[in-house]
Amino acid sequence: MARRTNRRTKPRDRRARDTSKATPRPNADVTSAQEVEGQIHFTLNADAFYVGGVPAILLGSTPPIAVSAITQNSFKLVWAAPPVEGMSITIPQDDPAFRTRGGGYIAATSMPVEF
Repeated sequence: MARRTNRRTKPRDRRARDTSKATPRPNADVTSAQEVEGQIHFTLNADAFYVGGVPAILLGSTPPIAVSAITQNSFKLVWAAPPVEGMSITIPQDDPAFRTRGGGYIAATSMPVEF
């Protein structure tokens, strides 16, 4: 069997495939987390988002059991037990269940629940 040779006349342009300088994805910030009838309504500064499962946003140390969108920039989370005053929520870094239209995540933070 004859050996094949590479007949490429031009060298490959490796700069065209450089992914080290990828543009950062825009993250969404939570502007408010308000308790409404035993659920927490979150409002974001992003116009559109996608929820692909239940986010890992913790109320104290408890994860939510359900999520649903309310408007283009707000959603609600439901926990097994309703939140009480003095509790805070913790949003983890780069939660894959939540993405913005531009591919970003919810910015990681910790904040008190508004009553």
